[in-house]
Amino acid sequence: MEPIFTDKQLNNMSREDLISLMKIVQEQTKKKDTEIQLLKEKQKELEFLNAMLSDRLTLAQRKQFGASSEKYAEGYEQMNLFNEAEASADAETEELFEEIRPSSYKRKKRKGKKEEDLSNFETVETRTYKLEGEARYCPECGK
Repeated sequence: MEPIFTDKQLNNMSREDLISLMKIVQEQTKKKDTEIQLLKEKQKELEFLNAMLSDRLTLAQRKQFGASSEKYAEGYEQMNLFNEAEASADAETEELFEEIRPSSYKRKKRKGKKEEDLSNFETVETRTYKLEGEARYCPECGK
């Protein structure tokens, strides 16, 4: 990068110009330092987020593509489903437990509900016709 001012120009500047130039440079340096600090903090946040998402991805893949059967490590055995001690328990211990019975109360049915529901409909008169003699049989098949 090429300097804005040459050495000769800087030597010819007055003291006040040099001081104002130094103040401008210091302000720009402070701005750059704060910008660098903000970028470093943003980088740390993004690295943390990246690590968290990669952990979630790993867990999701283990869940989806993990072992499909249940296996025990060496030295471990599955417990018996049926305990022999329960089978040989005394009859006296069974009497200690109370037998739970559902209540014998039943609701009474409301009488007349069917007629009340059907009362809004029109009544239809049914007529039955009976054929007699030869008219009862089909002329083609005889049934």
